[in-house]
Amino acid sequence: MNIMGMKLTTYYFTWFMRYFITLLVVHGIGSFIVGRTLKYVGYLIPFVIFMLVDIVLIIQSFFIQT
Repeated sequence: MNIMGMKLTTYYFTWFMRYFITLLVVHGIGSFIVGRTLKYVGYLIPFVIFMLVDIVLIIQSFFIQT
């Protein structure tokens, strides 16, 4: 993408946001289901845990790409 004039930070930011927003929607629905299914588990705790794991996985995938 450097040949087309795109900066490296812009490239990585767009890919990060693409997957983060996709996983945000998926885990929002999943956290809602967990919150409704399990009586003593709130909505926010699974959502935060899912999002932290997703951030780590997305950044880790940047490190192992060729």
